[in-house]
Amino acid sequence: MPINKNNVRLNAKHSQERIELLDNIISTAAGKLHSKDFLLKKLNQSLPKKISLSQLDKDLKKLRELIKNDGGVSLQFSQDQGYFYFPDKGYRYFTGSIDDEEKRLLLLASSLFSVFEGTPLQGKFSKVVDRIVSESITGSTVSGWTDFRLLQMENMQNGNGGKWVSVLLEAIYEKSCLKIVYKGFRNQERIKNICPYVLKQYQNRWYMVGFDYDCNRPHKTNVFALDRIIDMDISVSPYFFDESFNAEDFFKYSIGVWHWYDSTPITVELEFTNYSDAILSSPIHSSQKVLVNTDERKLIITLEVYDSPELISLINSYGSNVKVISPDSLKDKIKKDAQRVLDMY
Repeated sequence: MPINKNNVRLNAKHSQERIELLDNIISTAAGKLHSKDFLLKKLNQSLPKKISLSQLDKDLKKLRELIKNDGGVSLQFSQDQGYFYFPDKGYRYFTGSIDDEEKRLLLLASSLFSVFEGTPLQGKFSKVVDRIVSESITGSTVSGWTDFRLLQMENMQNGNGGKWVSVLLEAIYEKSCLKIVYKGFRNQERIKNICPYVLKQYQNRWYMVGFDYDCNRPHKTNVFALDRIIDMDISVSPYFFDESFNAEDFFKYSIGVWHWYDSTPITVELEFTNYSDAILSSPIHSSQKVLVNTDERKLIITLEVYDSPELISLINSYGSNVKVISPDSLKDKIKKDAQRVLDMY
């Protein structure tokens, strides 16, 4: 049977891609993530065709041969450290491509530049970053990722749960499913396989929106607080994108971060005193519309939002400087809250 030269070239190309990826993973991984099990999962997340453990052993052998005569560096393994380069753990044989850490930094920087959205500065920066990372280490094109809002921030502080931001950004960019140990609101720890979509910061806490394989409810795309994540690792589940999810629409009627699937938004009419300038210059919600704005410092606005605990908390934060005009159901809730406060004294 004649040899198919195209297949030979294709196999050689795939072998080179795997070894480059392997070199990059070993160079940038940390702690327990050096294990052979992690290497195999990480490689298979990035490859179009999954490989076996025996193929990984062959690729590790090939990588050892490549670096053997390169400045005295060697690839070593130990039970407590896993695979690592010695004596320079940050060594990388293939230096032509940016590594994962550099990609994460560029991705984070591009997301941070979203505060300049609509300006020439943000547009130019996004084009530069897109050009730098448009070719992945495997040579596959990644286009348009800077157009998708991966990170939504209120300020530059790290916030509660901030230690997971870098890892989650990488998972969003690489479309990786994660196995997460998550502590629910009743302090029950559960293992969840989650495909992250968007990160958002609110009141100095970090949140993630993602598809939850292990959710028993019909709507499996939900919000998770990052400070309730105990641990995370790569999942064997494939990355799934919920076609019904849209980052802008998901938070369209939210005060804060919570999305209420079973609720419809309500129109809220509020009358403010003493806060006119602040609310006009910094709207309290994207749906805010001004009905009345008089010289007597009276301001009446409408909002289209979910009837939620966050809405109640927002209104109460203005104290006696705000009055709910409608709807009546919301007026009753504010009255009951005010009465409970009076009863305390």
